[in-house]
Amino acid sequence: MTTLYSLFICVPLFFIFLMEEKKANRGFVRHALYALGVDKAEGYPPINITLFHQ
Repeated sequence: MTTLYSLFICVPLFFIFLMEEKKANRGFVRHALYALGVDKAEGYPPINITLFHQ
């Protein structure tokens, strides 16, 4: 029964995610995962940096 409930929750969330991804800019998934703390952004400056010199 729990699997059935999770199916009714996960499938619509997946389709909502796909629709939002199509509307969003490139890199949306990576930035969303970074904001949630799931993914690391290696090779980029920190998010709170105010001045950046290359």
